[in-house]
Amino acid sequence: MLNFQNENLKSEFKDIRLNELLRFIVFGAAAYCEFRYREPLWVTSVNRPEPGIHGLWRAVDCDNDYLQIWQKKDIAEYINGLWIYDPYRMKYQVCLHHTVEGRGGDHFHFQVHPFTIFRRKISDA
Repeated sequence: MLNFQNENLKSEFKDIRLNELLRFIVFGAAAYCEFRYREPLWVTSVNRPEPGIHGLWRAVDCDNDYLQIWQKKDIAEYINGLWIYDPYRMKYQVCLHHTVEGRGGDHFHFQVHPFTIFRRKISDA
């Protein structure tokens, strides 16, 4: 389940300017979180009137205060196991679980790039 801290964030998340793949990835993370830990994700930030990826409608922040750090890291690893942010710059990830000073503690930062792709697993077949 995906919840929103307020109605403005819900409107921003539905806004056509928000990257469609990003919206899909966030819904997927919320479904994984609900299935695995029986907890929802809360959208805490979408668009920000500042230069950067949030201002480009290519990033969303989410959180759940009831999840343990190891559970949050598991969710980030799950998403990053499915998606490659930019195959030309592998140091970047689609889902970061981090703390940014002045932003209220640890949270998930989901981001996409025009080159974001689904990570295909190579089978042994």
